[in-house]
Order: sequence, then C-alpha cells, then structure tokens
Amino acid sequence: MKTKSHSFNKLKDLALACFWFCLVGLPAFSQSLQLSLEEALELALKHSPALRSALLDVEASQAKVYASHLRKLPQLGFMASYQRLSEVPPSSVEMPNPFNPNSSITFEFPPSLLDHTNFSFNLQFPFFAGFRLSEAARLSELNLQGRLLNLEQTKRTLIFEVRRAYWENLRAQENTRLLFENLSLAQRYYELTRDRQLQGTATQADLLNALNRLKQAELDLSNAFLILKKAFLNFANLIGIDTGDFLAENSRLLTNLLLSTDPLSFHFDKLPTDLDEKALLALGLSRRPELRQAQLLRETAQHNLSLAQADFYPSLSLIGNITIADPNPRVAFQTESGNFTTTWSIGVQLTYNLGALPSTFFENEAGLKNLAKSETDLERQQDLLTLDIQSCILTVKELKLEVDLLEEMTKSAEENFRIMTERNRQGLITELELNTSRLAYLRARFQAFNSRINLAIAQADLLRATALEDLN
Repeated sequence: MKTKSHSFNKLKDLALACFWFCLVGLPAFSQSLQLSLEEALELALKHSPALRSALLDVEASQAKVYASHLRKLPQLGFMASYQRLSEVPPSSVEMPNPFNPNSSITFEFPPSLLDHTNFSFNLQFPFFAGFRLSEAARLSELNLQGRLLNLEQTKRTLIFEVRRAYWENLRAQENTRLLFENLSLAQRYYELTRDRQLQGTATQADLLNALNRLKQAELDLSNAFLILKKAFLNFANLIGIDTGDFLAENSRLLTNLLLSTDPLSFHFDKLPTDLDEKALLALGLSRRPELRQAQLLRETAQHNLSLAQADFYPSLSLIGNITIADPNPRVAFQTESGNFTTTWSIGVQLTYNLGALPSTFFENEAGLKNLAKSETDLERQQDLLTLDIQSCILTVKELKLEVDLLEEMTKSAEENFRIMTERNRQGLITELELNTSRLAYLRARFQAFNSRINLAIAQADLLRATALEDLN
C-alpha cells in the first residue's frame, strides 16, 4: 500500500507542477495583456455587433423621417411614351347638304399619323388628406425615438454585461489560485496524517478522512479551472478577443490576461453613498429607457388611432398637368408629323371613400383598444422597474454589510494564523495544527474576496437599474 500511495503522490506532484507552470510560470515567458475595467468597456463598445446593429437601426429610422416629411411636398411626376401605329388609309364621309337637298357634303380624312410621341408632367399637392401625412410623419419620428432608446438600452446592457464578465473572470482567476493553495494544504495535511498514522498517533479513519479531503480539493480545483475557462470565453467574446486557438493554447490565453482593476478599491461615483431608496427610485424611473419606451409606445398608439380615423375625412388635392405631344389628343385634325403641341390643365379634386367607412369603424375600435393596452403596459413596466431598482438597492446594502463582516473575519483569521505560526516556530504546536489555522485563513480570504466580487457586480447592476450613468 505504501508503494502504491507513493506512486500516486509522484504522479500527482508531477500533474500539479505542470498545472502551476501553466497557471503562474507561463506569463514569465510571454508578454501579458494587462486590462483595466475601463479599457475592457472601450473594447466592448467598439466590438459589439449588437451595438452596431442598433446604430444602423437608428440611421435607417432617420432616413425614414426625412422621407415622411418630404411626402408633404407637392408631388411632381414625369411620363414619356412613344408608339408606332399601323397605317390607316385616307377615307371620306358624305352627308346630305341641309341647305341644298339635291347635293351632299363630303368630308375627307387624311391618313393617320404613324408615330405618337408624348411628354407629360403631372402635379398633385394634397391640401388636406385626413391628417394622414402629418400622422405618418409623427409616427416615423416616434419610431426614431424608439430606436434611439433601444440603442441606449443596448449600450447600458452591454456595459453591465462587460462589468459582470470582468468581475466574474477576476473571481475565477483568484478562486483558482486560492483553490490551488488549498490543494497544496490538503496534500500536506495528507502527508502529515500519513506520517502520524505510521507512527501510531493517527488512525486509519484519520488517514481516509485526509485522503477524502485531498480528493475534494483536487475536484474543487478542477471545477474552478473549468469555470475560469468559461468565464474567460464569455469575457473574451464581449471585448472582441480572438479565441480561435483557445482549445489549442488555452493556458496561454488564460494566464496572459491580467485584470488590473481591484474590486475593493473600485466604486461608482454616480451612486450615492447613503443609497437613499426614495431618491434612487425617482431618478431611476425618470431615466430608465424601458419606461421612456413604454411612454413612447403609448404616444404611438394615440397617433395610430388618429391615422385609423383618417378615412372619416375627405381628401382635397390640387392637381395639374402639362402635356407635350405629337399628336396631342386635345388638338383635332393634325395631319403633319413632327408638330408637337402643348396643352395644360389645373384644378382641385375632392374625394371621399364611402366604401371604407365600415372598416374604418372597426379600425377605430382596434385603435382604442391598443391605446388602452399601451396605458396598461406603461403601468406594468413602471411596477417592474420599481421592483428591479428596489431589489438592486437591497442587494447592495446587504452585500456591503457582508463585506464588512467578512473583512473583519479575515483579519481575525490572519491574526490567528500569525499567532499559530509563532507558536509553531517556538515548538508549542505541531505543523498539523498550523496547517489547520492556515486553511481557516485561506477560507476566510476566499469568502471575503467572493463577497467583494458580488458587491462589485451588485453595484454595477444598481447602476444599470437606475440608469444614472451618462452615456456618450
């Protein structure tokens, strides 16, 4: 059993040495990428396809606004046509002479013109179209405002996701280091217990317990490394780092990314220190793009209702035409080819679509229902955002208390470890007891660091919920 255990430990030591080289030693042989949170945000804003898509939506809506306003201008159309007709021979018609019953009058018709060429300019200017044009223009403006709000919401969501991914990646890096240290302690604890068992001062149950603790530490480290990989991939995808060779060189990519922003020293200037719930709630509801978008949808429903009522009104338009043709249909007895004649017309046109009235009544009813729905959606959105902001405020407050408590516990564990180290140096306690105090100190550091990460993520989430951050 001793030989088997010795071989197991040799293989394990070799694996741990390779892992430690990949995790810690490799950056010494290659240039590291040091990245602060602000630099990560800048990279993400430049790289994000979702942000580019939202920006293109805004630009497309701007073009539609210009088009809707141009439709209010007089509409001038041009038409040109040419026709080649089949030849019709000359003809004549005889009619009785009303003044002389014994004679007749003969009308001679020349051969038809074979080439017909026509140029026509048509003007239509709607003086009144049942508010269709003005409502359509206003709806296009509201659509543009909605696209701008979607762009803002996309940007705020992206900023929060990058901050969370940054902290999660930093958490995964630190947890991997701490769990590697935990594995070293578990391995040393197993070796000490094995020596005591050989000396007869520890039981076989103690040795099995130490072995289980070692295996659990190995499993924890393996899981931590897997979480680190996932956190890195998510973060790299957000900021635009190429991960095409990740599977081949994952250790190099993981260890070369050094996150320089400390979650303990980092704070948001926009968030008040007292976290006044009433003030933050008022500010958040006035700035959240989702609530402004719900208000915009209500206004859009109002204008859609007005547009649906357009068929209740008649349309009045100014119409005009200029025709240059050979032959001109308004000019009779044209016998010469190549003689273009110009004619024009101008007038007003009043139309009223009686057949559309039944459907207009139902469209009006649907518009009223949609307006009522948009008002209900606005109220529902306000309730959801209120709950979101309040939950974020409570989470930050709770985590601040937790961080303060765990910091004190960490200091206490550190002092205890210092005392136990001094007592071990004086020979008052065994290395096994020192190992136990060091493990307690390690666990306190682990809990305190993860609590700080949770607080940083919660603060970023509160900043998202209140929308206090001004976007460029």
